[in-house]
Amino acid sequence: MVQVNLIRQQLKTVEFVCNIPKSKQLQIENTFSFHVAYDPKEPRCRAHLQQCALSKENEDEFRVTVDVFGFFTYTGIQTEEDKKEAHIQAYQQLFPYAQSLISYLTSNAGIPSFVVPRAVMDPNRIKVGKKEERPPQQA
Repeated sequence: MVQVNLIRQQLKTVEFVCNIPKSKQLQIENTFSFHVAYDPKEPRCRAHLQQCALSKENEDEFRVTVDVFGFFTYTGIQTEEDKKEAHIQAYQQLFPYAQSLISYLTSNAGIPSFVVPRAVMDPNRIKVGKKEERPPQQA
């Protein structure tokens, strides 16, 4: 059974643009990228989540992007399918930090009730490969 445990998270970068004309209704698009790198010697991994919310019409009016790293320990990973499960668990544990950062920024900019939705990951679309594997870097 795969178990992933978040040890700590680290905010690397934030980009925030809020030039919304008064009384304008925005159509918001949410995107993300997520990668996990496994330490080849220790049961540790590092995940990188880039979460972005932006205006569909004009990202110069509204855009917020956060880059968050998570450092994890894990047990039970023996196959590629196990790594896919670990990938999903790592995302589920790291996402709330990115979500709360974006909500904090938007609420302080006067944008009411903005919450980025959590993505539903399909294990069949997760790619596991050797090129992802490198030792996690502590910063």
